Amino acid sequence: MAALWLQSAWAAVLTLTGSYTQLFTYVTFGGVLFHVGAGLALFRLRAVRPGEPRPYRAWGWPVVPALFVLGMALLTLNTLQSAPRESLLGLLAIAAGLPAYAAWRRGAAGR
Repeated sequence: MAALWLQSAWAAVLTLTGSYTQLFTYVTFGGVLFHVGAGLALFRLRAVRPGEPRPYRAWGWPVVPALFVLGMALLTLNTLQSAPRESLLGLLAIAAGLPAYAAWRRGAAGR
């Protein structure tokens, strides 16, 4: 419940400090970056665990997923070039969650 209130307060602060375009860039830059990571994870998992069952097959493997990763990476680089301030602020927003994640991992490891 506290996380929802904190997120609401942070959204209100962001709304008061910037334009919609800036806010959109913060969010989409992080989202696209995670798309790149997810696409790369597909290749990594297929290499590390080749014998695992595949309940879903990626259409056009490996060309289509590689094109997806390439397209998302180019979009990330373009956003970094065209809106470096907003992109870096989006990265800082993501990085702000790392201490909470580390605390959560420590708590989960102790159980």
